[in-house]
Amino acid sequence: MNGSESIECQRHAMRSLRRSRSKLIDDSFDPTGTRVPGSRPRLWVGLSLAALGSLMLAGCGSSDSDEGAASNGAVIVNIEAGDYFFKSPLTTFEVGVPYHFVVENTSGIEHELMIIEPIAAGAMSMEEMDDLAMAHVEEDDLQAGQTSTLDVTFTEPAAAGVLEFSCHVNDHYEKGMKLPIVVE
Repeated sequence: MNGSESIECQRHAMRSLRRSRSKLIDDSFDPTGTRVPGSRPRLWVGLSLAALGSLMLAGCGSSDSDEGAASNGAVIVNIEAGDYFFKSPLTTFEVGVPYHFVVENTSGIEHELMIIEPIAAGAMSMEEMDDLAMAHVEEDDLQAGQTSTLDVTFTEPAAAGVLEFSCHVNDHYEKGMKLPIVVE
Protein backbone atom coordinates (compact mmCIF):
# COMPACT_ATOMS: atom_id res chain seq x y z
CA MET A 1 0.00 0.00 0.00
CA ASN A 2 1.53 3.34 -0.97
CA GLY A 3 1.41 6.46 1.20
CA SER A 4 -1.60 8.06 -0.49
CA GLU A 5 -3.58 4.78 -0.31
CA SER A 6 -2.74 4.44 3.38
CA ILE A 7 -3.84 8.03 4.12
CA GLU A 8 -7.08 7.53 2.14
CA CYS A 9 -7.76 4.28 4.02
CA GLN A 10 -7.29 6.08 7.34
CA ARG A 11 -9.60 8.91 6.24
CA HIS A 12 -12.28 6.39 5.20
CA ALA A 13 -12.03 4.59 8.55
CA MET A 14 -12.37 7.88 10.46
CA ARG A 15 -15.41 8.96 8.36
CA SER A 16 -17.07 5.59 9.07
CA LEU A 17 -16.44 5.97 12.79
CA ARG A 18 -17.81 9.51 12.85
CA ARG A 19 -21.00 8.41 11.05
CA SER A 20 -21.47 5.49 13.48
CA ARG A 21 -20.79 7.73 16.46
CA SER A 22 -23.25 10.39 15.31
CA LYS A 23 -25.93 7.73 14.75
CA LEU A 24 -25.37 6.44 18.26
CA ILE A 25 -25.77 9.93 19.73
CA ASP A 26 -28.85 10.70 17.56
CA ASP A 27 -30.54 7.45 18.70
CA SER A 28 -30.01 8.13 22.41
CA PHE A 29 -30.61 11.89 22.80
CA ASP A 30 -32.90 14.55 21.39
CA PRO A 31 -31.42 17.77 19.88
CA THR A 32 -31.40 19.50 23.31
CA GLY A 33 -29.21 16.76 24.79
CA THR A 34 -31.97 15.14 26.86
CA ARG A 35 -32.04 11.33 26.84
CA VAL A 36 -34.94 10.01 24.77
CA PRO A 37 -37.42 8.11 26.99
CA GLY A 38 -37.06 4.36 26.60
CA SER A 39 -33.51 4.55 25.22
CA ARG A 40 -30.77 2.73 27.06
CA PRO A 41 -27.18 3.85 27.45
CA ARG A 42 -25.16 2.34 24.64
CA LEU A 43 -21.76 2.19 26.24
CA TRP A 44 -21.12 -1.34 24.99
CA VAL A 45 -21.90 -0.23 21.44
CA GLY A 46 -19.56 2.74 21.78
CA LEU A 47 -16.77 0.54 23.09
CA SER A 48 -17.35 -1.94 20.27
CA LEU A 49 -17.15 0.87 17.73
CA ALA A 50 -13.92 2.12 19.30
CA ALA A 51 -12.39 -1.36 19.09
CA LEU A 52 -13.57 -1.74 15.50
CA GLY A 53 -12.10 1.64 14.64
CA SER A 54 -8.74 0.64 16.07
CA LEU A 55 -8.76 -2.51 13.96
CA MET A 56 -9.76 -0.57 10.83
CA LEU A 57 -6.95 1.92 11.32
CA ALA A 58 -4.45 -0.86 12.05
CA GLY A 59 -5.44 -2.43 8.73
CA CYS A 60 -4.52 0.83 7.03
CA GLY A 61 -0.95 0.70 8.29
CA SER A 62 1.92 0.82 5.85
CA SER A 63 4.51 -1.84 5.22
CA ASP A 64 8.23 -1.46 5.97
CA SER A 65 8.80 -0.25 2.42
CA ASP A 66 6.31 2.60 2.67
CA GLU A 67 6.57 5.85 4.52
CA GLY A 68 4.92 6.14 7.93
CA ALA A 69 4.92 8.42 10.96
CA ALA A 70 7.57 8.43 13.66
CA SER A 71 6.56 8.86 17.28
CA ASN A 72 7.79 12.47 17.08
CA GLY A 73 5.43 13.18 14.17
CA ALA A 74 8.06 12.99 11.43
CA VAL A 75 7.17 11.17 8.24
CA ILE A 76 9.38 8.09 7.90
CA VAL A 77 10.77 7.57 4.41
CA ASN A 78 12.71 4.38 3.66
CA ILE A 79 15.33 4.91 0.95
CA GLU A 80 17.28 2.13 -0.71
CA ALA A 81 20.81 2.91 -1.88
CA GLY A 82 21.60 0.11 -4.32
CA ASP A 83 24.11 -0.46 -7.09
CA TYR A 84 24.17 3.07 -8.54
CA PHE A 85 20.55 3.98 -7.79
CA PHE A 86 18.30 5.38 -5.08
CA LYS A 87 14.76 4.10 -4.59
CA SER A 88 12.27 6.02 -2.46
CA PRO A 89 8.47 5.70 -2.03
CA LEU A 90 8.34 9.52 -1.88
CA THR A 91 10.00 12.02 -4.18
CA THR A 92 7.67 14.95 -3.50
CA PHE A 93 7.97 16.54 -0.07
CA GLU A 94 6.24 19.41 1.75
CA VAL A 95 7.76 22.54 3.25
CA GLY A 96 7.61 22.53 7.06
CA VAL A 97 6.96 18.78 7.41
CA PRO A 98 9.65 16.88 9.34
CA TYR A 99 10.98 13.80 7.52
CA HIS A 100 12.96 10.93 9.02
CA PHE A 101 14.93 9.28 6.21
CA VAL A 102 16.04 5.69 6.85
CA VAL A 103 18.73 4.97 4.25
CA GLU A 104 19.67 1.33 3.69
CA ASN A 105 22.72 0.48 1.60
CA THR A 106 21.73 -2.77 -0.14
CA SER A 107 24.80 -2.92 -2.37
CA GLY A 108 28.24 -4.36 -1.77
CA ILE A 109 30.03 -0.99 -1.81
CA GLU A 110 29.96 2.24 0.19
CA HIS A 111 27.63 5.10 -0.74
CA GLU A 112 26.58 8.48 0.58
CA LEU A 113 23.29 10.35 0.40
CA MET A 114 23.34 14.06 -0.28
CA ILE A 115 20.30 16.28 -0.65
CA ILE A 116 21.78 18.85 -2.98
CA GLU A 117 21.26 20.64 -6.27
CA PRO A 118 22.43 18.74 -9.36
CA ILE A 119 26.18 19.25 -9.82
CA ALA A 120 28.18 18.19 -12.86
CA ALA A 121 31.03 15.79 -12.22
CA GLY A 122 34.24 17.62 -11.37
CA ALA A 123 32.52 21.01 -11.05
CA MET A 124 33.62 21.39 -7.41
CA SER A 125 35.51 19.59 -4.68
CA MET A 126 33.87 17.18 -2.23
CA GLU A 127 34.42 19.72 0.55
CA GLU A 128 32.55 22.37 -1.45
CA MET A 129 29.71 19.91 -2.12
CA ASP A 130 29.59 18.99 1.58
CA ASP A 131 29.17 22.68 2.41
CA LEU A 132 26.50 23.15 -0.28
CA ALA A 133 24.44 20.07 0.66
CA MET A 134 21.17 20.65 2.49
CA ALA A 135 21.68 17.33 4.30
CA HIS A 136 24.22 14.52 4.07
CA VAL A 137 24.83 10.93 5.17
CA GLU A 138 28.56 10.39 4.69
CA GLU A 139 30.05 7.24 3.19
CA ASP A 140 31.58 6.31 6.57
CA ASP A 141 28.00 5.96 7.85
CA LEU A 142 26.69 4.12 4.78
CA GLN A 143 29.06 1.22 4.20
CA ALA A 144 27.91 -1.92 2.36
CA GLY A 145 24.88 -3.41 4.14
CA GLN A 146 24.66 -0.53 6.63
CA THR A 147 21.59 1.58 7.48
CA SER A 148 21.76 5.20 8.57
CA THR A 149 19.17 7.88 9.33
CA LEU A 150 18.78 11.54 8.51
CA ASP A 151 16.22 14.07 9.80
CA VAL A 152 15.23 16.89 7.46
CA THR A 153 12.57 19.60 7.45
CA PHE A 154 12.48 21.46 4.14
CA THR A 155 12.15 25.23 4.62
CA GLU A 156 11.67 26.34 1.01
CA PRO A 157 9.93 24.95 -2.06
CA ALA A 158 12.11 23.40 -4.77
CA ALA A 159 10.75 22.77 -8.24
CA ALA A 160 11.66 19.73 -10.31
CA GLY A 161 15.35 19.78 -11.24
CA VAL A 162 16.43 21.95 -8.28
CA LEU A 163 17.20 19.23 -5.70
CA GLU A 164 18.07 15.55 -5.77
CA PHE A 165 19.22 12.64 -3.67
CA SER A 166 22.71 11.92 -4.95
CA CYS A 167 25.87 9.95 -4.29
CA HIS A 168 29.18 11.57 -5.27
CA VAL A 169 31.47 8.78 -4.03
CA ASN A 170 33.95 7.91 -6.81
CA ASP A 171 32.03 7.76 -10.11
CA HIS A 172 28.64 6.76 -8.63
CA TYR A 173 26.93 9.98 -9.73
CA GLU A 174 28.12 9.55 -13.32
CA LYS A 175 26.76 5.98 -13.24
CA GLY A 176 23.30 7.37 -12.44
CA MET A 177 23.15 7.39 -8.65
CA LYS A 178 20.74 10.30 -8.32
CA LEU A 179 17.01 10.71 -7.79
CA PRO A 180 15.31 14.06 -8.47
CA ILE A 181 12.99 15.34 -5.70
CA VAL A 182 10.45 18.14 -5.47
CA VAL A 183 9.52 20.24 -2.44
CA GLU A 184 6.10 21.95 -2.49
